[in-house]
Amino acid sequence: MGGTNMNTRTIFISAAAVLAVSCAKEVLPEKNGPVSEPVLVPMEFVASPETKAYISEGTDGIVLWNDDENICIFDDLGGDQKFTAATGGATACFSGNVTAGASEFYALYPYREGAGFDVETKKIASTLYPDQIAVRGSYAKGDGGAVMVAKADADKVLSFRNVTSHIRFTLAEDMTDVKSITLIGNRSEALCGTYSVDWNGGEPLVTITGKETYVTLKNEDGSALVPGDYFFTVLPVEFTEGFTVILSKMETGEQVAKKTLNPITGLNRRNQILPMAALAKEDYSEHMNYFVRYNDDFDITIGGYTFNKTDRPGGVLVNDTKGNTNCHKDGLYFIEPTSSAAGFLNNPNVQNLIIVGAEEGTRSKFAFGKAIRPLTDGKIIMMANLDCNITASNVIVHHSTNYFSSYGKMIFDNCHFRSIPEKHFMNFNIKDWNMDSMAIENCEFGFAASAAYLLNCGTTACQIKNMSVVNNIFYSTEGMTMTDFKLIGGTALNLEGLVVDANTFEGTIIGANMVNIGDASSVSLTRNLHVNCSAASNVKLIKFNSASHVAGKVTGEVRQNYSYSTGTGSLGNGVGASGGYTGIEFISLRPLENYPLSADWAPETDSFGPYSSDVPEGVGAQRSDMTLTQTDSPSLDYGSSDLGTI
Repeated sequence: MGGTNMNTRTIFISAAAVLAVSCAKEVLPEKNGPVSEPVLVPMEFVASPETKAYISEGTDGIVLWNDDENICIFDDLGGDQKFTAATGGATACFSGNVTAGASEFYALYPYREGAGFDVETKKIASTLYPDQIAVRGSYAKGDGGAVMVAKADADKVLSFRNVTSHIRFTLAEDMTDVKSITLIGNRSEALCGTYSVDWNGGEPLVTITGKETYVTLKNEDGSALVPGDYFFTVLPVEFTEGFTVILSKMETGEQVAKKTLNPITGLNRRNQILPMAALAKEDYSEHMNYFVRYNDDFDITIGGYTFNKTDRPGGVLVNDTKGNTNCHKDGLYFIEPTSSAAGFLNNPNVQNLIIVGAEEGTRSKFAFGKAIRPLTDGKIIMMANLDCNITASNVIVHHSTNYFSSYGKMIFDNCHFRSIPEKHFMNFNIKDWNMDSMAIENCEFGFAASAAYLLNCGTTACQIKNMSVVNNIFYSTEGMTMTDFKLIGGTALNLEGLVVDANTFEGTIIGANMVNIGDASSVSLTRNLHVNCSAASNVKLIKFNSASHVAGKVTGEVRQNYSYSTGTGSLGNGVGASGGYTGIEFISLRPLENYPLSADWAPETDSFGPYSSDVPEGVGAQRSDMTLTQTDSPSLDYGSSDLGTI
């Protein structure tokens, strides 16, 4: 494999030739055998690899075949059979069947169910899997192990050549609680997957056809890895911007990682070993890759919703390299930050759809070219950790022929929705419907329309049991003059509980009430900051439209909301014309004397600075580049940091 003590093939060729005299025998079929099916005849081959069939600690580079090793033998008449070694060692004798009359024989190690051979091009097709069983001091055997190919010579000797290469990783002696080790290229390079191999006269040429962009090493029984050397097996690859190694811990699934940003070209050819520098425990930094956590079968909780590999199987890692950037209607998708083309482009009718940016510290780009249409009895629509461009008229719309009457949860968490082009972000203005909960938290909404509603429910009775709008920034995009902004539009949405807390509104002029609902049991509008959101003096922060209340029915509070305006209007403070709201603690919206936002404030470009000293602690949305004053809302990290150089 290019390292010292690895090129031992010539030592064994003479031994292999001698062994071939007694081992490679062809038994002829009976003359009266069936002719409708290919006739198989026994045959034996001697295998002498270019490098190891497996690496074994303490053998100092000696080539070894494992006992009961299996290989595929393909012949030029289309035969494809499993051959088995009787004993292991430096050379091995493999026995099995080939097609009678075949004259050319090719081999693949290890044996793969479903591996193929094209008799015209003489190319072998197979798969290197990304989830590999860890073997201390060696690389994995079986599906994740070294891949080799060979062509038999006239004496039936198979001189194998490596298809794969290896990256040696050393797990530090004091890291005894590691469940898995995952390797991901910083540009989502293809590391394994389906491939084809051209023998090419003994210098195999590898073409990757189905691309997997990670490799994970773990014990088959899920136990902790023993400190020592391990080997990632990869197909030929060039890491143009380095790679990241992620270590997942037992029990908790917490992660630490190390990243190099340096280009790595030493693996762009087959048959190489890259010795990664040994790292100490303190060399790693805290990290979180949601796909790795999911792949290790730990729970992921976002917006109060928990899912894992058991209850949501089939999670997909999405990136440009894999060419799987179109997220279809139902499924679980982890979008890598390197993806530039991921999006929701067709099949809009969904019941269960989870789309999550894979790296916690970086929002992944995502495009909406179609509106999502929730279907009856769906359980979850979640979008989290995304930077969203919108070309559809709405992000979520209730379609006239595919409406839902009942739904579970909708969650938008840590997303930036840019230049929302139409009036409604969500429009459920069709028929009666009920929803368990909606959580909109830690997001930015940029509206490029003069009239903009976060949620429109029309005049038909509908219900959300609990709705939270927390730590978001709502703004009018540059050059757009807004005249009518509503968090909730329509007149007939009924809620058991509504929380609107610690949001910042900039330039979102309120034309006729910010929250316009039918009825509610509990309402809380607290710690919100309104900047240049002036309106007519009779406009309300919240208006109830139902006339069926009794005194004290609605409980909650409207307090500690602040505003600053350069316009002539002011935000109103009433709760609506109907009675029955005496249970709400209503404290007037308080004006600020000075402009509260930093000069660097530019939501379109993800630029946020600290609020002025006039803004009380805990008021308004918080972001990572602000001076964090709010202790009960998250500080979101929008940029990834280099974890060091390997």
